[in-house]
Amino acid sequence: GMKAGEMKEFLVKLPDNFQDKNLAGRPDGRASPLAGKNITFKTRMNLVQERKLPELTDEFVKGLGKFSGVENLRISINKGIMLEKERKEKERVRIKIADEIATKTSGEIPEILINAELEKMVSELKNGVERMGLKFEEYLSNLKKNVNDLKLGWVKDAERRVKIALALREIAKRELIEPNEEEVQQEADRFIIQSGLKPEEIRKIDK
Repeated sequence: GMKAGEMKEFLVKLPDNFQDKNLAGRPDGRASPLAGKNITFKTRMNLVQERKLPELTDEFVKGLGKFSGVENLRISINKGIMLEKERKEKERVRIKIADEIATKTSGEIPEILINAELEKMVSELKNGVERMGLKFEEYLSNLKKNVNDLKLGWVKDAERRVKIALALREIAKRELIEPNEEEVQQEADRFIIQSGLKPEEIRKIDK
């Protein structure tokens, strides 16, 4: 209900485990001295805006891209939804097949392979966290875990992933399955897109 230029004060009780380095948080991970206390916030409403959606007309749609009109846009959206559903279904089937392979594959897995997979899983998580603009150490601190804690919880998953990789490699060998150059390039491009690397880092990759 505030208007532009108005000021307002309100109380907020901070949680008991509140941490914020910008509000006297502690580097040792302990809660801030402000944790559990009522804090008075003063705020000013600088600007009030209202979003108005444009009318869906042929002219408006043409400005969005290579669409001839509203009907053409609807067809394109429907096609995109179908492709996404097909992709998800393919992925579901792939996961089911992989799980069956892991369940029915027996044999002793060398510990060195499990450890290597655990390192890979940590690296994947770290890259994902950093792509979201977070620091990995702070992420772990919020979870109240360290890297070794994560690895302990992931051992079963790592074993499953190694089993699947070894079984698929053996299947590829027996069935003489070899990727062609185009497939290799597509996979390399997919990796680069998902890696979040900077342009100068991408240029250093051995093609």
